[in-house]
This record gives sequence, structure tokens and C-alpha cells, in this order.
Amino acid sequence: MPVLANAHRSSPRWLRGLCLWIAMLVVPAVLVAGASHQVGGSWWERTDPGPRRSLPTSRFYTIRSDLPPEETKRYADLLDAMHREYMRLMQGLRKRGRPHLDVFMFATQPDYLDTLRTRFGANGVGSGGTFFIGPRGSGLAYFTDRLPRSRIEHVIRHEGFHQIAHIFFDGDLPPWANEGLAEYFGEAVVVDGTVIEGQVTARSLALVRELIARDRVVPFAELLSRDLRTWNAAVSVGGAERQYLQSASMIQFLLWGESGGLSGNFSAYLRNLNEGRDSLSAFRNAFGATDARALADFERRWRAFVEEQKPGSFRVATERIQFMADGLLLLRERAVHPRSLEELRAALALADFEQEVGGPHTGATTLRASDAESFEIPIDHIQDKKRTPAFVWVNKGPDASSRKQESTPASSPPTKKRRGGASDSDGMDDQSSDPAAPSLKPPPLPELSTQNLRPRDIKISWSQDSEGRWRAQLRLK
Repeated sequence: MPVLANAHRSSPRWLRGLCLWIAMLVVPAVLVAGASHQVGGSWWERTDPGPRRSLPTSRFYTIRSDLPPEETKRYADLLDAMHREYMRLMQGLRKRGRPHLDVFMFATQPDYLDTLRTRFGANGVGSGGTFFIGPRGSGLAYFTDRLPRSRIEHVIRHEGFHQIAHIFFDGDLPPWANEGLAEYFGEAVVVDGTVIEGQVTARSLALVRELIARDRVVPFAELLSRDLRTWNAAVSVGGAERQYLQSASMIQFLLWGESGGLSGNFSAYLRNLNEGRDSLSAFRNAFGATDARALADFERRWRAFVEEQKPGSFRVATERIQFMADGLLLLRERAVHPRSLEELRAALALADFEQEVGGPHTGATTLRASDAESFEIPIDHIQDKKRTPAFVWVNKGPDASSRKQESTPASSPPTKKRRGGASDSDGMDDQSSDPAAPSLKPPPLPELSTQNLRPRDIKISWSQDSEGRWRAQLRLK
């Protein structure tokens, strides 16, 4: 899929960044979703707020949307939270582009493609969303139909950065830094407006290590000076994942490696770029040297950082608890009501339940109920090894057991069932339902949360919409 990045410096200004369309984007921000005042017509006409009324806004964005109000607001809140993080990175830099932030949120892909083409002259084919810049306007656009929420939110965080970066760099941010930072923010986690950064996924870390082991790393001197044309040429011959993975990993190193000792230098690098320096001279001014020896040493230190890195426990926990909550709601629709984590796992495995998580550029991971690790939390460097994090299930209602049931280790064998349906070790009473057996009266949804997770424990908050459908929302505990 094509990837929008900053256009070559020799291109007209409106075209700079038009090549910046990456596979999936979303940038929503609306406090009240855009309910249209027209029933028919084009998407643009249907989302027109009407005479003497203005488009809905969030704190930082102006929005057109045909998504349900609660969905639009959820994406608006996410992007507003990320905006504060983007601006913290840009602190002290001057704005070089138009500061107005427009967002277009589509329910369906046909409306997304048609509106981009007819209204803005932009091509969204092959993408789930895009940050576009053209002669007839600019903005963030995405659609939600048939896309997992985790993918949509990843795109929001990723493409949201591109939109802010264009304001401060006017299309001149080098591709490695532009895409590396966008993917860095794409892999952040946002819960209750709190942004947790530096959360690398197990898959992306494994792939970066594989690049290093197979000697497929792009030499940093070359990556640093790659312009958009060279970057896109590599993408066209299948090098997209390699560039994104390495760039995002190097951003992780610059912001978190060596106890954060390089973050000040990286801020100086961005400041030099903001002032108009080219990538090599900006890096030389910020880090002291760009000769072959200095860059080779930089790359050696990055490799050592990757070797010691661990997948982020917090990020993995959020993905897996959402996976369990979504699976639980699917089972509820089928009148199947597990009474423990083990029963949930068994019922979802029987249903072949799986879910894709992660971003479109560094590769997605598929969580499967048949894999024991989908119900566990890995240990990273900030966790207390004496009080390991785990998922916790607590039944609610008059018949609920008072005991908590924690996730079991991956090495634990599947629990055998007694005739009453309860497991030998789950601590529940004999009237627990068989995970595959329908129940006539649905019990209350359980408390699903974590314990001992750093920096914060999380939980699932259950709610019902106006039509009685249950929804699962991730919250801080």
C-alpha cells in the first residue's frame, strides 16, 4: 500500500506531503458527532451541519463525521490526548504551516474514497485512512467499516502525528524521522486520556532483531539522508516494513535509550530541522559528528539497546484485556456465559476466536484464543518480578463467588471439567456453566482487570448503548 510522506523539496508546496499517505489513518476529534441534517446526497452534503450552524469541534480539531456520536467523541478524545503529546515534542519550535486541523471521519470505505477523490483530488485507494495535502484542502481522513478498533486507533495516533509535523516542518521532516516518530506514537497506549509511550510490541521487537541478525539493517548514514523519493522507491520494491521498523526502533533508542541521555540531542536535531537545516547537518550539529566512525558507533549502541529491550507489559495487557472483553461480548450474543478465565479461554478457543492488533506499517499481530499467552501479561523491565502482573476475573451478582480468579501460567495444562461444569481448580461453584453450553438468563458481566501492572492497573468498564448493546471500555483502575 502506498505511503504518504513529505514531498520532495523541489515540488510545489501544496504537493509537499501529498505523498504522505500511509496505509491507515484516522484523526478524529469531535465533542458531538456530526449528525447530518440531510438524508440523501453525497457524504459531504449529508454531514453539512445546516444553515447558521457550524461543524462540531473538539478542543483542537474541526470535524466532519457520519459516525455515531459516541464513536466520534471517543476518537476525538483520543486525538486530543495525543495532540498534547505531539505538542510536547514540538515545544520551542516555530510553526511553518497552516495550523488549522481538519478531520474527516467516514463510516464506509466507498464514501471515504469518493469524497477524497471528488472533493480534494486525493487518492485513498489501498489505505484505511490518510493525511492528505492538496490544492483543494488538507486534512485527516479515515473510515471504520470492517476495521478492528485497535487498528483504527493505531492509525489515529500515527497519522495524527503527520498532521502536526506538517505544521512545524512544512513537509521537510526527513522520512526516517517522520515515519519513525509517527510509528512511535502509533504504538503508544492511551487510557482515560493518559498516554503511555515507549511501549514496543513483541512482534516489532522480534522483527527488528531479525533484521539485525540477518544483516538487513539499512546503514544509519544512508537512512539519515534518504529523501522521500528514495524512501518511496524502497517501499515500492517491498522495503516498507524494514524502513518503518528500523526508523521506529531508532526513535525508541533516541528517546529512551541510555537512560534517556540522548533525548536532549534528539530535541536539538528537530530544532535544527525546524530552522531549515538538512538532515545530515542537523544531526551533526545536535550529536557532534556524522563521519563514518561516529555513525557506526551510534548504530552499534542502537543494536545493543535493541538486544536488551523487552515488549511493553502495559501495551500488551491493554490489547489482551480488550481481546478478552470483545470475546466475552461475542459469547454473550451466543448465550454462552463463562464463569472464569479458564472457561472464557475454552469457549473462545472452541469458537476459533481471534483478533488482529497492531499497526499497518510494522505489521499486525493476531491474538488467538487457542494460544495460552493471549491470556497472560509479559514481564518488562519496569515490572516487579516478585509481584508479577496478571489478569483478574471477579464474578458479579447474587450467585457470584467471593474469590478472585487470576490468569494461569502458560505452562499450566488445560483444566479438566467435573460433571457440574466447574473446573477442578477455578474455585467456582459446581453450577458454573459449561463454556460451550447456552444459558437462558445472562448473568452480570464480570469484573475484568489487572493486578500488579506497572505503571497503572487497568480494568474493563461495561456500558450499554441506547439499543441495549453492551460495550467494553478500557479504564485505569
